[in-house]
Amino acid sequence: MGIAGEQAGDSSSPPSNLDLMREIAIEIGSQAGKSLPATANDTVWTIVRPRETAWYIESFLLQGVAENGYKVLSGTDGRLTLDFGLTEIAVRYSDARSDGLFGETIVDREVVVTVSTTMINRISGELLVNRDISGTRRDTVAVSRIKSLENPNITVTQGELPAEGFFSNLAGPLIVLGALGVAVYLLFHVRS
Repeated sequence: MGIAGEQAGDSSSPPSNLDLMREIAIEIGSQAGKSLPATANDTVWTIVRPRETAWYIESFLLQGVAENGYKVLSGTDGRLTLDFGLTEIAVRYSDARSDGLFGETIVDREVVVTVSTTMINRISGELLVNRDISGTRRDTVAVSRIKSLENPNITVTQGELPAEGFFSNLAGPLIVLGALGVAVYLLFHVRS
């Protein structure tokens, strides 16, 4: 099941990749909380795995679950245990192009988070929920801003830039050469 989101490309200050990941994590946690068969004000014990790479979105997943009225605690001691397994978290850049004839280079940015969600009733051993929840954000950003959108200490916030197309690399020089050619032609043609 997916959560799709579109961000309008605000050229003044687009959100960082980590901010988008955390925003998606809140939505995933909220959606997981809505699917829980527990009653409101019930305590839900949570685990977010893998611990070494999910720490930067863990509290946001739990915040999303708590928005549904549950008391959320970390660990496996309770009757209801919600296990989040981070299966995908990535930033992808695509479609490098110029913004207009002489504009700056822009790319489409896609931030994806997918979490495998499992809820177990520890008393009965019953599997209550078992599904993947995914969220995506898409927008357009300037290539010159990408360094400021990525966190140098968290590799999943960094994406690989696509190469500009063959024609976009040649368009600028071809326009200049064409303009020079026309100017030279007109200069000699008007003189004669």
